[in-house]
Amino acid sequence: MHKLKFAYQTLCWMNYPHSHYSVDEVVLEIKNAGFEGIEFAEQMQHFQRSSDFPALMEREGMKMASLSCGISYLPNDPATETKKRGEFAARFGVDALMLCGGYGLEWPTKDENLFHNLADNIDRLGEYLAQFDMKPAFHPHLETLVESYDDTERLLDRSKYCHICLDVAHFSIAGGDPVRLLKEHQDRVAMIHLKDWRDVPPGASMHKEEDFCELGEGKGDIVGFLDAARDIEFTGWVVLELDSTRHTPLKSAKMSFEFLRSGGYL
Repeated sequence: MHKLKFAYQTLCWMNYPHSHYSVDEVVLEIKNAGFEGIEFAEQMQHFQRSSDFPALMEREGMKMASLSCGISYLPNDPATETKKRGEFAARFGVDALMLCGGYGLEWPTKDENLFHNLADNIDRLGEYLAQFDMKPAFHPHLETLVESYDDTERLLDRSKYCHICLDVAHFSIAGGDPVRLLKEHQDRVAMIHLKDWRDVPPGASMHKEEDFCELGEGKGDIVGFLDAARDIEFTGWVVLELDSTRHTPLKSAKMSFEFLRSGGYL
């Protein structure tokens, strides 16, 4: 049976209000939780706070799944910081760079020019990343230009290089079917973000601290989605992510790992 690759995102440690974690501590806790890969949300300067980041990753036997980066729907985004992060990620064999974007005052208009600008910016970045055999993996996100299934198809239709980081929670809450997108665009889904979510009353906004949760603690059909990913023999990283926690970052990571282990996915 096909085995999926699981990693964990560092965002929960960055947002945890009771402590300031070093990069070294986060790497060790994610390893302790049982995961083999990490997607880093840290800014570049944080990696310099480790005595020797490459040695740390090699010593602990951890793989870099991706780095979180930004891209804009404003015209001619130079993506300077994102290119630097891509160069850094290439040193660790990253093949899909996670991009968030589509934020700003104009996004609710869903204007065609915004989609054109975003696709153009992604394509210019994609041309740059091609030298590293790396794909730009754009993350459809609640309350941004690209939220729904239709939004995602609009972007894919307009871009040569764009791949998708499919966040199962964000996509589902926006009314999309993540299994459908995965199956219909499996050649364009480069990586997955996975978390569970609790009920939100109709018309209410998501509250990260309250509504996203560990796998198995919410309403998401996590098993159905993972089975679909396994059925198509998805080879990209499945990155577990949680914005914040009612526990500690380590405990939340262990809870989700146990859900995967008990379900036979590890």
